[in-house]
Formats: sequence, structure tokens, C-alpha cells
Amino acid sequence: MLPTTGRPERLPERRPDGRLDVALLGATGSVGRVAAAYLAAAAPAGARIGLAGRSPEALGRLRDTLPERAATWPLLVADTADDRSLDALAESARVVATTVGPYARHGLPVVAACTRAGAHYADVTGETLFVRESIDRFHAAAAGEGTRVVHACGFDAVPSDLAALLLADRARTGRAASPARCSSPARCAAGSVAARSRACAGSWTPRAPALGRGR
Repeated sequence: MLPTTGRPERLPERRPDGRLDVALLGATGSVGRVAAAYLAAAAPAGARIGLAGRSPEALGRLRDTLPERAATWPLLVADTADDRSLDALAESARVVATTVGPYARHGLPVVAACTRAGAHYADVTGETLFVRESIDRFHAAAAGEGTRVVHACGFDAVPSDLAALLLADRARTGRAASPARCSSPARCAAGSVAARSRACAGSWTPRAPALGRGR
């Protein structure tokens, strides 16, 4: 059966006509709360959205802070250390969006579950080595099933990628050669860095020499 809108229960068996449109994993984290608020404000009418994480109590408190339309969103219990819970989560949704980092530790099991279930995957990682490992391990299977795995849907990539595309388009429109290389400087903003973000930065630093393997 589908999860209730109150206390989280066992996730449903896979039923294409009853799947959620988006399951947001890590909804109670600092980035997850922002994503949940955005979905509550901007998701199309009728979109079926679920909030997922380890703590049903925390998920319930988060939902209580969201606009009224989120009152019926189901709460889904899932843990990146529990493959069975991730399989159930992926089978319950068309898309799993995860904000749980560090992704080198917590992302690969989610990609694996989505690949097995045929659910599309999205994250906000900035961990290049994680992305490389995800491609190496799951690209062939995901491509074979028509599953989209989309990394880096956040600050680390989207603004700089779009700016580079706009610059190249403007150059072509002006009959100039497209730039061979673009640089995207960033300045630290005021405020603190979330603990998960610090952990993400530290998770790949000891592996940095692997970047030189020429792939």
C-alpha cells in the first residue's frame, strides 16, 4: 500500500501507476529543507512528492513548516546504509533527488538503487571523484534501462555551466570563435558552511591524486 500521510510505514511495492513523481531524500538537512520549500512553492499542481530521510519525527516537523499543499505529502523512511530501504524508496518514485552527502559515502548506494529500480536520479554533488566512480560503475546499466543519472544540479555546476553556454552562444551569434576555455571564479559569501558540506570537501581530498589518471 502507499505510505500514509502521517506516521511513515513500509514503502509500497513498485506500481508504475502509483509511483511518486519525486522523492526528496535528505529532506531535513540544510539543503534538503531549501529543496522541500522550493518544491512546495513551485512544483506543478498535482505533482506527487514524498519527503524521505532517517527520522520520521524530523520529517513530520519539516512538513509542518511547509505550505498547506505539502500537508498530504507522504513521509518515507530511508537510510543510505540500508540497501533494502533504498530499493523500496527508488521503487516508489519516478525520480529520487538526494541532498545527502558526502556523496562518495552516501551517494553510490542511492545511484545503485535507482539503477536497479529504473528510477531517475539527481543530486547536488560537487565531488568530481564520486561522479567519475558513479559513471564507471553505473553508466552502462542505467543507459541500458533508459535511466537518467544527473549529478551536480547545484551551485558547483549549474551557474558556471549556464554562464559558459551563454558566453559561447553569444560568441557564435557575434560571429566570433567559441571560447576554447572558460574560467569561473567564485567569491566566498558571508555565513557558515554546513557540516555536510565540510564533510563533502574532506571526503575526496585524500583521493585527489586519482584525478590525474587521465580519464
